[in-house]
Amino acid sequence: MQLSAIIIDDEPHARAEILDMIAIAPNVICLGSFENIRETLDYFEHNQSVDIVFCDVSMPEIDGLEAGGMLKEYCDYLIYVTAHRFHGPETYEVKASGYLLKPLRFNKFSKQIQDILLDKETAMWKESEDLTIFVKGSDKNSFLPINAQEIIYIQGLDNYIKFFTTEGETTTYMQLKDLDATLMRQHRYLRVAKSIIISLKFLEKVDGYVAYMKTGEIFNIGKVYRPAFKDLLQQRRLN
Repeated sequence: MQLSAIIIDDEPHARAEILDMIAIAPNVICLGSFENIRETLDYFEHNQSVDIVFCDVSMPEIDGLEAGGMLKEYCDYLIYVTAHRFHGPETYEVKASGYLLKPLRFNKFSKQIQDILLDKETAMWKESEDLTIFVKGSDKNSFLPINAQEIIYIQGLDNYIKFFTTEGETTTYMQLKDLDATLMRQHRYLRVAKSIIISLKFLEKVDGYVAYMKTGEIFNIGKVYRPAFKDLLQQRRLN
């Protein structure tokens, strides 16, 4: 996922500092850099909104806090950047999404970006058009609904598979390879072994080639599936 951003700061070196941070972070692109609020609002009148606005607090004419309400109409996340610690409570009053202190530190900047990415991915998940899938039941013409959002992992066992969800277990007579063609297209699941597909939503951490789930399960990632797993980590890592 790529995040779009603009920068507002009346000091050239401060704008350059944020640009340097964006250049390092692989998930963010800068669409514009402005020295005051008026230039920024003029930009938005002729261009689409962005994901993030990085805005200085203390600026001539209109400062960042005064402009908070206007800026939030054109961005999903308003992040204030300032050299003064005492501005923190004021930024929360205008319901800013974040607050970074100058001089910037990449670990703080990266954490802010990571939080935004997680928030957007969660929102995308919730807005998914249909989270229900149907699998065959025990009778020929019976079908069981499963909320895809609740799937923790799926295990293949000969000619049937088991869905392990937050609500319990569901068994259906089909093969794991048949499930790959539909479920895996959603990019929320990853096959880690011949008989195991995991949900990325419930993945807690990865240590080497071992996947630890938030619900306690531990899966070794098979050699055949390691390249795809490494590709996923490369695509989503921040540094």
